[in-house]
Formats: sequence, structure tokens, C-alpha cells
Amino acid sequence: MKSLNELVLRNFDQSRARTLLTALSVSIGVAIITATGVFESGIKATWGGGEGPADFIVNLTSILFTGVGGMILLAAGFLIFNAFAMTVTQRQKQIGMMRALGMTRNQVMRLILLEALATGGIGTIIGLLLGQPFGQAILSSMGQFGFEAGRGSLRLQDVLLAIFLGMGITLFASLVPARRAASVSPMTALKETDDAKHITKVEFRSPKTMAGFIVGILIWAWLLIAPPGEWSGYHPPLDLILLQAVGIIWLFAVILLAPYLFQKAADWVKPLLWKFGGISGRLAADNLQRNPARLTLTALSFAIGISVLVGAAGLVSFQNDVLLGETSKNALREAGWYIYAFDRSSGVAQLSSFGNNAVSLDPAVIDAIYEIVGDRAEVGAFYLVSVPEISAPTMGFPSFLMNATEAERFHRPEVFNLIEGNRDEMVRLLSQPGCAITTSTSIAAKFNISAGETISVTGINGKKVDCIVAGLGVYGVTPVSWISPGALELFVPEGRTPSTITIHPRADTDRAALEAEIFKLEQRFPGKAFPANAEQEVRAVTDTSDQLMVIFNGMLFLAIVGAAFGMLNTVMVSILERQKEIGLLRAVGSTRGQIMNMLILESVLTGIFGVLVGALMGFGWAAISALTMGGIAWTLPNLDLRAAAWVVLTPAFLNGWWAFIASPLMAGLIAYPVAHSAVRGSAVDALQPERRDSISAISKRAMNPRLTRPSG
Repeated sequence: MKSLNELVLRNFDQSRARTLLTALSVSIGVAIITATGVFESGIKATWGGGEGPADFIVNLTSILFTGVGGMILLAAGFLIFNAFAMTVTQRQKQIGMMRALGMTRNQVMRLILLEALATGGIGTIIGLLLGQPFGQAILSSMGQFGFEAGRGSLRLQDVLLAIFLGMGITLFASLVPARRAASVSPMTALKETDDAKHITKVEFRSPKTMAGFIVGILIWAWLLIAPPGEWSGYHPPLDLILLQAVGIIWLFAVILLAPYLFQKAADWVKPLLWKFGGISGRLAADNLQRNPARLTLTALSFAIGISVLVGAAGLVSFQNDVLLGETSKNALREAGWYIYAFDRSSGVAQLSSFGNNAVSLDPAVIDAIYEIVGDRAEVGAFYLVSVPEISAPTMGFPSFLMNATEAERFHRPEVFNLIEGNRDEMVRLLSQPGCAITTSTSIAAKFNISAGETISVTGINGKKVDCIVAGLGVYGVTPVSWISPGALELFVPEGRTPSTITIHPRADTDRAALEAEIFKLEQRFPGKAFPANAEQEVRAVTDTSDQLMVIFNGMLFLAIVGAAFGMLNTVMVSILERQKEIGLLRAVGSTRGQIMNMLILESVLTGIFGVLVGALMGFGWAAISALTMGGIAWTLPNLDLRAAAWVVLTPAFLNGWWAFIASPLMAGLIAYPVAHSAVRGSAVDALQPERRDSISAISKRAMNPRLTRPSG
């Protein structure tokens, strides 16, 4: 074991750059996962350490952030596989010599796995150290939108999850290269290795390509012919499970197709490069076709990052543009006003006011509202309460307890869209003492209940409360659960005032005059009263999602950075393997500029190929979100899911367009210093294998060009 450890340390010393780049890729994913816990604890600290009525945003954001970390670690897995596969190829003679000297297959495999675990361990440690400051940076970035969060802290469960994923993915990704290394024969030490002879052209009829094609066709045939979103919402959380399961299957279908797609892309650009690219373009075209496996792994690192950017935007668009757009029609028809105790139009900043003790209106504001309105409108009121059993449309979403005026308005079809139940009976139940609720069809399916039946939920101080289901449907903008005024003392602490006042004008009221008086409340009670009309109410929801998406995109950019590490690693190893070839090109008359252009062009084209396949993955995920989740959870059982899947593609593209440009540019920029180092020295030096540089030397020269001077 000691000798194996010494070999690991020696190999690290010989390939410092590869080890560092691979470890950094792992560290980014680990840092995001641990930062998620810091983010969540910081939000909780803002609410005094307790739960708030906006916990659903914390839950959703935590899921998204953890998902990003997982996807970055997945991309790091491709990098690890790529790095160690190339390392095994490069060290075949060395491994063959060790086998000839008595090293067993098991010892060779353990050597590669130990190197991988040590690399993953370094990355995991760096990621854990970065988790706290990175999480705090995310909280600080929310301050740009007016949200002042508390200080977050690392949570043990997030640390353990990050260690498990970081080390687990590293180990899993290195298994195949380790097995390949163990299969190297001792006879390899006696002959020159030629990796090219193992490379075969990827045929469409190959088992992997056909499997990816068939799986992809079957998935989309099922999704388009019989979208599961038409029924999955009746069985929560099956809609979310299907979203994840189908998304993963689609990911692996594209990965199986990727070698063939990249090869076809290289075939397609080859005539163009030969015609317009000069000698550099011709060489780059040939090199892209030289090793399909390496091209695939490198490009997939970019593809994963792009796909998450595009797919996440599609999911948010489905919620904002489709679901919210449909359910808000009733609210806009009502065209009333809302008075909040916090600034509803402030987007993310409003979350600062969502602590349980900070969402109640000042009694003086309430008195002023009644004084202004008089008999010109109906004045309703409701309280935000946390009732986990009936949280809709998502886990952690607050429920609303209404006053008698709001309950009476449920008589009107334009106010409450009744899906199941009798309207007169529903209003009667909502108006009597005790607890009655209206909720979404998804909650009803979750507990297998229907209108007229009873459900047990959690009230004040954890006490159980039996509530009768008065009806199933949606009121206002989102399909939240509503609780009858007769249950006030069961869910609202004594002395607490309403969270929001609603004002609904009568038909003969001068709306403009009343609105002008209502909006003067903001000046009369600065920081205590925030009026909003129906359009502003809808916009407040979408603005919050959009601002969170900006922060989310900032994190996703790290996925592109992780892919850049993979590209840099690949370019360095590729150049090392081709030093003799580069020297030969120099000897027959190629200039330094032509060779640099060749290497940079290869990297840029690889980035473009990754962008195209990433867009394919991401657009698929965006459409899958609509087709698997559907509108049932939002009480939209008749939503046209095929049309919705088409609608979300444009916002998905608009969110990721910058990454489509950034990825190829980044690929070219990172290739430049390495390509610059490759053309230093004389052609004679490059033609002598015994004088070829190590990866460490190439990386040092790329970072510090003054270490060597051009010659020859």
C-alpha cells in the first residue's frame, strides 16, 4: 500500500495541472451544494430562525440550487472520466512496464482509483472551504434586489451530501479508465502505442446510437401522444417525479446519441474548413475526426451546463407565462385593489417581510381603508397561515384564512372557479362556525378526498384541526388553499391583524377616483401600507421569479466555468500527445501562427458542438416540464400541454443565448495560452520524444510565457 501511495504522489507531481483542473471542477459542484445550506439558513435567520409564509421559495430555490450542484458534479464526472481515460492512454507503456515488473491487475486498478479518490478528495475539501463564503455571496447578491438576509451557516446534512456526491461521482467516473488500465498487457512496454488504431468510426447502427435514438423516439411519442401531465397532477408528487425521471432518461438518450451527432457535425464542417480555413482549418477538421470519444466527452462538459440554463428557464416560463398567465385571468377580470403590509412590487425584497410577525397590517391602516372606501366597494381581508398539509400549488406555499366578506364572494363564478362541489353548499360551509376549506384538485388527490369530506390539518401550536372540504377550485392568481373565517382562532394568534386587505368596487363606483384615494395610503402610512392593483399583483409574482432566475443564472455560469476546466485539461493532454506531430508540421513548413490557429479552432468548434447538443437537451427539458407536470396542480385540467410545451421554448432560448456565445469564446480563450506554449522551442526538440514536455511544464509555460524563449 505504501508503494502505491508513493506512485500516486509521483503521478500527481508529474501532472499537477491535470490534477488541479479536475479537482477544481469537483470543488465547484461541492461548493454549490454546501452553499445551498448556507443560503437556506440565512433566509431562516432573516425570519428570526423560524418558518415563514414564504418557505415555499426557500424550498424551491434549495431544490434548484442543489440540482445545479448535482449537474455541475455530473459535468465534472465527464471531465474526470476524460482526464483519466487520456492519462491511461498516455501511460500505457509505463503501466505495461509496471505489469512486467510484477504489478498485478488489481494493483494497477487500485492505483488509478487511489489517484481519482485523492483528486476528488482535494476538490471536495476545496469545495467545502468555499461553501460558506459562496453561500453568503448568494445571500449578498439578493441584497442587490433589496432583500437583506441574515448570516447563513453550514449544515451537517449538506456537508455529508456534498462529500458523498463529490467522492462518489469521482469514484464512479474513474472506474472504466481504471478497468482499462488493469487490462494493459506487460507486452505493451515493448512496443510503441498507437491510440489511433483503437479508434473506430461511430455508425448509426451501433448498439449505443440505436439505443439512444429508440429511447428518444419512444419518450417523445409518449409525451406528445398521451402527455402524462394530463393525469399526473392528480397523484402528487408523481408530477415532479415524472419530471425528474423523464428528464434523466432524455439526458442519457442524448448522451448515447452524442458521439454520432458530434461525428456528423465534424463531417459537416470539414468541407467548409477545407475550403475556407486554409491549412489550419484543414488540420483542425482532420483532428476533430481523429478521436470521437475525446470530442464527445469534452463537448458534453459544455452541453451539460447549457442544458441546465435552457431547461431551468423553460420550467420557470411554464410557471410564469403559462400557469400563472391562465390563473390570473380571473384576478384581472376582478380588477380590484390589494393593500399589503410589505412592498409587493419589490420582488425578492418582499421576502424580508415574510416572517410570521411581520406580515400584519397596522390597525390604523385598516381603519383608514374603511374610512376611504365607505359603501363604494366590498372590503375583504385575509391572513397568511402555514398549513403544510394543504400547501398548494407547491410544498411550503402559505394558505389564506378569509373574512366573511371574502367568503360571501365565493358565490360568484368569476371569483372562484369551482371544479368539484356545489357552489351554494360551499358558501354555506364557508360561512358557518368551525373549519371549512377550499383547495386544489391535486391536494384532494393527495389525500384521496372529495368535496364534503373531512381532512385533518395542523393549526396553532401543532394542534390538529378537522376541516371539511367545501369545494375544489381556484381563487385569484394561484390555486392556494382557503380557510373559512369560522376557523380564525384555530389558525391565527389572538390579536393579530390581517395580512392583506382586498377592495372590490361596486358597479356604480368611480374607479379612478377611488384608486387615487387608495394609493394615497402609501404617503399617509410610509412603510406600513403598500397598495397594488390586479396587474401589479400578477407582475409581483413574475418579477420575484425573474429576479431569482438572475441569481440562478449566475450559479449556472459556474457550470460553464467547470466545462472550461475540462477543455483546458483536454487541450493540454492533446498537445502533449501531439508534440511529435506538431514538430513534424513545423519541420515541413507550418508556421507557429498556423499551428496555434489549428489548436484554437479545434477548441472553438468543440465548444460550438457542445452548445448545439446542450440546446437540444435543454429545449427537451423545457418541453418535458410542461408535458409531465401539466396544469392540474394549478386547477387547470384542460390546459393544452402541447401548445404550452411550444410556448416555453422561446423564453428558454432567451435565457441561454448568452451562454451559446460565451461557451465557444471561452473555449477559444482557454486554448490560446496552451496553444501558444505548444509552438515554443524548435521543431527538432518537438521531433525527439525523449525531450517532450510534461503536462506540468506545458501548464507552467502557458501561465508564464517568459519561462522559455522561441527558437528555431
